[in-house]
Amino acid sequence: MKRDKELHVLFVCKYNRFRSKLAEAYFRKINKDRNIKSKSAGIFKGNPLDKDAKITAREMGTWIKGRPRGIDVKLLKWSDVIVILADDVLEDNFKSKFSKQRIITFKIKDSDSKEDNARVAKELKIAMNKLVKMLEK
Repeated sequence: MKRDKELHVLFVCKYNRFRSKLAEAYFRKINKDRNIKSKSAGIFKGNPLDKDAKITAREMGTWIKGRPRGIDVKLLKWSDVIVILADDVLEDNFKSKFSKQRIITFKIKDSDSKEDNARVAKELKIAMNKLVKMLEK
């Protein structure tokens, strides 16, 4: 479906080191609507990306880059849709009577090891494919 105006999607996890970064990269790969723009951030600004996260992204046919960033007012004002990709970030953090954003949550547990990155990647792929279909409507 062709959009008349841009839609801004913000991917959020706890630290913006893996889940939200990987989701943003994969979403950009599969999304065909050029009027949907995306960014990612964490509730807290995390440590730099590690090489295992970058390897997992390459295995998914994409890449993650940039430094982790924390959410700020500018990003929240920019976003139309907030996609939470964590089981440890609550929707209530983003709800207020002044909020205009649609909030979508995929409860994906963070990776606790290099071996667990594959599980997270698989769950993110499924979630991003669902998200693309949701946004087409």
